[in-house]
Amino acid sequence: MNILYISYTGKILGGGEISLINLLEKLDRTNFTPFLLVIGEGELEKTARALGVKVFILDYRKIKNPLNLIHSLRVIKIIIQIIKDNNIAIVHCNSTGGLTLMSGIAARVCGIPSIWHVRAVERDIVIDSILTGLFTKIIVISKAVIKRLFWLHTKKIEVVHNGVNIERFMPLEAMGPLHKSFIPDGSNIVIGTIGRYNPVKGYEYFLSAACEVLKTVPYARFVIAGIDYDEKNHYLVKLKRQANRLGIEDKVVFTGNCSDVNAMTNAFDICASTSPNEPFGRNIIEAMACAKPFIAFDAGGPREIIENGISGILVEPKNSHALAQAAVELISKPSLRATLGENARKRVENFFTIEMATKKIELLYKQISSFDVECGLCTSHETVIMEEGGRYKVLKCRGCGLVFIWPHPSAQKLAAEYDYAYYAPWITTQAAWREKMWHRRLEKVEKSKKSGNLLDIGCGAPVFLDLAQKHGWQVWGCDISQYAVKYGKEKYGINIFCGEIENSSFKESFFDAVTMWHSLEHTTNPMTKLKEVMILLKPGGVFILAVPNLNNYLYRIVYILLKFKKPPIFSENTSEIHLYHFSPQTITRALTDAGFVNITIKPDIERAYRLERVLDICAGWIFNLTRINIGNAIEIHCKKPDKRL
Repeated sequence: MNILYISYTGKILGGGEISLINLLEKLDRTNFTPFLLVIGEGELEKTARALGVKVFILDYRKIKNPLNLIHSLRVIKIIIQIIKDNNIAIVHCNSTGGLTLMSGIAARVCGIPSIWHVRAVERDIVIDSILTGLFTKIIVISKAVIKRLFWLHTKKIEVVHNGVNIERFMPLEAMGPLHKSFIPDGSNIVIGTIGRYNPVKGYEYFLSAACEVLKTVPYARFVIAGIDYDEKNHYLVKLKRQANRLGIEDKVVFTGNCSDVNAMTNAFDICASTSPNEPFGRNIIEAMACAKPFIAFDAGGPREIIENGISGILVEPKNSHALAQAAVELISKPSLRATLGENARKRVENFFTIEMATKKIELLYKQISSFDVECGLCTSHETVIMEEGGRYKVLKCRGCGLVFIWPHPSAQKLAAEYDYAYYAPWITTQAAWREKMWHRRLEKVEKSKKSGNLLDIGCGAPVFLDLAQKHGWQVWGCDISQYAVKYGKEKYGINIFCGEIENSSFKESFFDAVTMWHSLEHTTNPMTKLKEVMILLKPGGVFILAVPNLNNYLYRIVYILLKFKKPPIFSENTSEIHLYHFSPQTITRALTDAGFVNITIKPDIERAYRLERVLDICAGWIFNLTRINIGNAIEIHCKKPDKRL
């Protein structure tokens, strides 16, 4: 299986790129072949090549505005071409911002599953809402990051904590050359922190705590080891000024370009993290793997990593005094430092290895890449999971694009759904609305056929057939609901077959017109139904049906604006179970394969509910202007070929 990883940089700027390298290094190459697309060259790109990964370099400036159509379309086109040329099965985006959006669109266009790996807690609710709708699965590096996506159903989110290579990060002799370089005057305690010189790291709290510790332990020394270093970095300049203002400039070392994190970590006696809103904390698990006692703020990712008082110490966020107190306690208790360090190493070995993280991601690849279920339209067995939750999965056929749920409920369960409780509103509170709707639907039938034999499949409470009968039609119905069949026979005297249409005894070439108003999506085998309709229709007979529209973008936009989350394709809590979800393309193919001709599709604006009808009318206007069908439902007219053809 070929996986395309996408990163907005070819450099190593932080933990996200390090995690990606770890994943590429440990990925099972017997089952997965990695490809990497990056913007620009750098250490990430070079390391990936050294690991045998095919790398594509996107010569493109950082995408600041995703709405810049010319540049955005160019990037999408490049990604699509890479996907097609390399038979990519999954797109795994390790990026944020514009490139993530382009990647999600490209994967959607190619009809393959995609993953957005979210590593930050800062949210942009508009962009995040769009991205979570585009991607098949969302990986977050901690439960804390889930809060960024508070509107999203947790079934779509997978928590995969970052992992550390415990063979690379392990305890070494602390009193080595690097340790001694920090204490030239013979001091014996070094407290350090590692990360980017970025305000989110909260190093100002580290310096304030250092000042307080030095009042009690004047021989302590402090190190801020940056994996990047630039004398002009505004945050670094600010930190140095703070150290000077506190009078501890000679007790604090600012390093840069820390290439050997393992050696640097082992040079510390105590490690700390002072980010008040840390999404995870790679520096934490790396230090714990080195059996170092760790102090962190009790928030975000650190809370999930450290067992307070067992494998580290957690203190109140942004509280430099609490941080200093914890440091002084550890300095004064060497045995506690040793115990915390030993426990920290064990915790990493049990929960935070790169092998564990990689296996979780590999399992996710297998889950979303394919599902061996036969498509009811093209009979392909290659499907991908679009949604899952509860007892059912929403699958999409890679061959034809048909979307359906799996497994199908039993025939008994489906029939039981349509009892009196289901039909009660039809014949009481909704009766007036529905009668008007059926009048309009009958008018459409009579534009093609004025009279004759009419069959309505899925007729329910058969008001439509009663109206047609009054207009001079000879009418028959078919429904799986025992209640609907009994009601129709007793109230209207209509001949209704109870069961599946393919099991009926209707004569071949008997009907002048057949209708299926929002019932095909409820059937377990729609192709069987369509072929049976073809048999029952007279040559030249008309077939009119309506189904929900999978491409109901207008409804989705309104839903997102009102509820700030993407509407699900399927919900078990609905009163109607839609087994199949048709788009204009898939319903056209189904009808064509069944032998129908003269197929025309337009928005179905004849809905019973007023609010739905308003949206449907708007969709109708859009369709008339653009021929783009984005309404909540579609109406299809077609016919059986005439014998003369």
